[in-house]
Amino acid sequence: MATATATKKLTDQTDEATEAIKRASGKQSASKSRAGTRRTTGASNAATAKKSAARKTQAHAKRDTKDQAKAQPEAQAQAEGQTVESASTPRYAPEDVTQRLGAAIAALRGEGWSRPNLAEVFQMTQSALWRVENGRTRTDEVDVVQTGLDKIEKGEVTKPERKTGGRPAGPSNADLLAKITELESKVDALTELVKALNK
Repeated sequence: MATATATKKLTDQTDEATEAIKRASGKQSASKSRAGTRRTTGASNAATAKKSAARKTQAHAKRDTKDQAKAQPEAQAQAEGQTVESASTPRYAPEDVTQRLGAAIAALRGEGWSRPNLAEVFQMTQSALWRVENGRTRTDEVDVVQTGLDKIEKGEVTKPERKTGGRPAGPSNADLLAKITELESKVDALTELVKALNK
């Protein structure tokens, strides 16, 4: 019986020792796993930081390039094949010029020139002519418009006659009233005639 008790005690101690070893090895593997995760996360953060730094460097390089291009318009214009003058020319003509040309076009329109006719004389689109008429003449259109105005002023181009189309004009209201009055008097005469025949 003493041997059985000693064996049972030894078995229990062995089981406890085995459990302690398992717990210790479990803690150690969990610790290793956490350390591996930290290393992976750290590496991932480092890679993200490198990518972010590379993007910032590219953005700075682009901005520096744009700043240099703005600082040197002649170099940019020559690189694009433009002349230096065209790069620095404003898009729209000075206000006094645009107002003068717009007023001249508006006056011609008031005289009966249609926009399609004027567009043909000036050799430009109707939308461009509308812009000119409304005081938004572009710099490259000034000479074209002035040449067209000169042609009209010298009589080299005459205003085309407007085509009259559609149905012909009907009678006036006065004519219609006279006709109605005439018909009413005829109806009255016929009514008198019918009454006389029935007697």
